Amino acid sequence: MPVIKPLKAHLPVLDLITSTDSFFDNVKHDFNDLLDSGFFEKNKDEALYVYRQTDTRGQAHLGLLGCIDISGKKNKIIPHEHTLASKEQRMLQLTLKRGALVKPVLLTYTDVPKISKLLQKWVNENPASFHLKYYGEMHEFWAVTDKEFCKDISNLFEKKVPHTYIADGHHRVATTKHLMEKATTAQRTNYNELLCAFFSSNQLDIHDFNRLVEGMNGMTPAGFMARLSDVFNIKILDKAFKPIQKHSLTLYFQKEWFLLTWKDAILKTATSIQHKLDVSLFNKWVLEDLLGIEDVRLDKRVRYIEGPKGLQAIEEKVDLNPENRMGFCLYPIHIREFMAIADAGEVLPPKSTWFEPRIRNGFIVKKYD
Repeated sequence: MPVIKPLKAHLPVLDLITSTDSFFDNVKHDFNDLLDSGFFEKNKDEALYVYRQTDTRGQAHLGLLGCIDISGKKNKIIPHEHTLASKEQRMLQLTLKRGALVKPVLLTYTDVPKISKLLQKWVNENPASFHLKYYGEMHEFWAVTDKEFCKDISNLFEKKVPHTYIADGHHRVATTKHLMEKATTAQRTNYNELLCAFFSSNQLDIHDFNRLVEGMNGMTPAGFMARLSDVFNIKILDKAFKPIQKHSLTLYFQKEWFLLTWKDAILKTATSIQHKLDVSLFNKWVLEDLLGIEDVRLDKRVRYIEGPKGLQAIEEKVDLNPENRMGFCLYPIHIREFMAIADAGEVLPPKSTWFEPRIRNGFIVKKYD
C-alpha cells in the first residue's frame, strides 16, 4: 500500500547538453560540479512523472516516477537479494557527497489495470514535457502537476498495491534508510522520501544473465565434460543457441555449443522454489562441486554477461582463451518465481536477473534540502 507523492525534482537542462551519452555517463560522480555549472534546474512545481522508455529494439515500457515515505511500515518494499556492506559504504559516501539521489529505485508490483489505463490515457492525451536519447534508447517524461490525476494515482496505489518489490536498487534503499535512521529530527525529512520508478510486472522484462567461467579446477577438457555428464544430459549443437525452457542450459566450450539438461536425480534434490532455479542448481552442481567455486560474489573466476548482449558477446569472450574458458547461458527467471521467492522471505543468488527497463543516472534527481 505505497503512498505515492510528487516531488520538486532537479531536471537536466537539455539545451546545454551536447552529448547525452557522455553527460549522463558522468552524472554519478560529477553531479555536484554539473549542478554548480548550471546543468540542472529545480522544477518550480511538485509533480509526478509518467515515464516511457523505448529500447533499441522498439520495446516500450511505461511507468511512473515519484516518492514514497519509507519512515513507517505502511509502505512495504520487499527485497530479493542481500546487500554488501562494502557497496553500502560506497553508496553512502556518494549520496552524502552529492546530497541527492541521482537514480530512482526500480520497484515492481502486480499489475493493476486501472493504474495502467490511467498512465496510458495521460500519455495519449498530453505531449511529453521533455525527452532525450541515450545510447539509442528513447526516454520520454510527462511532468504531471494535475492534482486530480496525482490524487487518483496515489489512491489506486494505496488501495490496490499491497506491496512492491525491489527490482533494482537494494543498496540505494539500504543507504537511504540508514541516513534516515541516523538523522536528527530536523534532518529526518530529508531522507524519509525515496525516489522510485514504478513499473507493473507486465511492463518489466527479465532477461537471462549468463556466466563466463575461467579454469577447469585441474581437469582436462575431456575430464571436465565427463564430470559434467554426471549432472547433465549433454547434446552437441550445430550452432549458437540459447536455452528455450527452464532446466536447460547451453554451453560454449572449445569452440563448440552444447545443450545441457539437468538429470532427474539432480532435480529431485531441489526442495524449494529457490533451489529449483537453474541459477541455484548451477551454482551448486557446476561452480561449487565441479569447479571449486564456493563464493560467486567474491571469486574472480566467474564473470557475468547480460543476456541482451547476445551469444556473440559470449563467443568473443570465450575465444580470447578457448582452452581454459567457457560460457554458460541460463534460461531467465520468470516474474512469478521472482515474486514468490521475495514473498517467502528468501533471496535470489547473485546476478540472477537482468531487468529492463534499466533506470539511468541523472534523468530525474531528488536533491536533499
